[in-house]
Amino acid sequence: MKKRPWIFALLPVLAMTILAVYPQMTLWVAQGRDWDGSFFASNDDEVAYAGYVNSLLEGKPRRNDPFLATEDTPAVPLSESLYSIQFIPAYSIAIPARLLGLSSSSAFVVLMFLMAIASSLAIFKLLYEITSDGPLSAAGVLVVLCLGTAAAYEGELRIWMQQQILCDFFPFLRRYQPGFAFPIFFVFCATVWRALTGDDKKKRLIYSIASGVILAILIFSYFYLWTAAAAWLVCLSLIYLAFKKDARAVVLKNAAIIGAVAVPVLIPYAILLSRRSANLDHVQLMVHTRMPEFGWTSLVIGVIVAALIFICLKTGIAKLTNRVIFALSFALTPLLLFNQQVITGRSLQPVHYELFISNYIVLLAFVLMLSLVFQHFARGSEKPAFRWAVVLLALFALGWGTWESTASAGRKTEYSVLRDEAGRAIKYVKAREASTPSGDQVVVFSNNFVVTGYVPSIAYFRPLWNPHTSSASGVTLAENKRLFYLYLYYSGYDKQGVASALAGGLFEARAALFGSERALPALGQDKRPITYGEVEREAQAYDDFAKNFKREHASSPALSYLVFNDGGEPDFTNIDKWYHREDARMVGIFKVYKVRLKP
Repeated sequence: MKKRPWIFALLPVLAMTILAVYPQMTLWVAQGRDWDGSFFASNDDEVAYAGYVNSLLEGKPRRNDPFLATEDTPAVPLSESLYSIQFIPAYSIAIPARLLGLSSSSAFVVLMFLMAIASSLAIFKLLYEITSDGPLSAAGVLVVLCLGTAAAYEGELRIWMQQQILCDFFPFLRRYQPGFAFPIFFVFCATVWRALTGDDKKKRLIYSIASGVILAILIFSYFYLWTAAAAWLVCLSLIYLAFKKDARAVVLKNAAIIGAVAVPVLIPYAILLSRRSANLDHVQLMVHTRMPEFGWTSLVIGVIVAALIFICLKTGIAKLTNRVIFALSFALTPLLLFNQQVITGRSLQPVHYELFISNYIVLLAFVLMLSLVFQHFARGSEKPAFRWAVVLLALFALGWGTWESTASAGRKTEYSVLRDEAGRAIKYVKAREASTPSGDQVVVFSNNFVVTGYVPSIAYFRPLWNPHTSSASGVTLAENKRLFYLYLYYSGYDKQGVASALAGGLFEARAALFGSERALPALGQDKRPITYGEVEREAQAYDDFAKNFKREHASSPALSYLVFNDGGEPDFTNIDKWYHREDARMVGIFKVYKVRLKP
């Protein structure tokens, strides 16, 4: 078993790969030979990340705004955004894609396979390093990855219990954040394990240096993963220092080496952060608070697992070994993640910890805790029973993961089909502009959120407005609202239509007019419900905008193309006041118009 541990990894790797790509398979089946190359998006943010990757594929600089189709120049410098600061995943995808001639959509299809495989192998390797148990490590992969959504009280569990949802499918697979760096986090944990537990001093030094390098990579990959890695390392070190006197020198040396390698990287990182746009903190919902929080689901699970580990220690089921300390560190890390604001005074969308890492590390702690119990009781004649328990645990996790994957795919296949069809229309516009370039910025308007959100993923065109326009911080919140007013105006909304959309809970409209934290309180700390009076005031403000609409509004920015799915065209009254519609063309299920601003 110890000589060929990777043979046990084959089944969970295969299972997770199938579950990960199942939604893409449903798109392939739905479209058949008509598939246009798009990727299945389980999370709308994936489309935004694909837009940034596409901008790099088209040769744009690191500082560019794919939603405004503007790039950093000496004449018009752009501020840093979270896309440009966390650049390692984007370039790691874009560079191979360019060499292989892949589009951003094709790269995202391939990425789903790679993320599932890499994440499964990384977690298996970490568990096997700690437990030396192949079957348990294989089962642990399925427990951690398949039950992660439920451990955050999201996905099918929350739909079943509350008929509502914030995130479904497998959050760790969101491309490319956190998907790209997710397995790297667990590789970091494995190198720290070897640095602390190895017998060879030279190898321990090498693994300490490697840990620092990996942490540095995480810093420029994803904020929530590198801060989680740092918090876990602090938690692990404190436990060692408190309970393992004989290991203190090794722990302090290891922490010093990791810090010596990774901390200098924080200097350029801090410089880039200092150059962020003025409204980035508001867009990202930075909150100034020192209030502790203990209600997060993964934190509660972690505390329960830690309590069970202490019971094992108290009853003699386990001794205070390296395995126990690592299990405790994973279980208790959420206490730091969700309460660091007590010290720093700042909280930045802690729900991302809940969805993308805290839920997974407490399940890792749970698996390690079970390994202690199984190791204690699985002796002699009881060993077969232990193995059956591992098999049943793996089957339960796999069954739950199957539910997460298939149910999510069933809900979202329609949107992915629409996105795939829209790709043809956007490519038609791209080909037309390439053959007869106008020299002006190409601005595309569609009255469908799915379509307008997909434009930057295909071409470096500016959508008039889409749900991610403010995410790169190239516009102020006031300008984002004005662009949304334009979107509503050309879509044919009146005052009553806007009020109905807001009152009906349409997230995109609420986020544009009230902010994401009001539209979806789980993202931030603002729990104030949107009132009827606020809805009426916003509807009236839009009505005033529409009644006082002038040519200068229509020209900033001037539209170039209209893209509407067949049967989904708006009332053209407002558009036809200011634009000539020309050269209507059916491209699949979409009608594309070239438009020209009237004199």
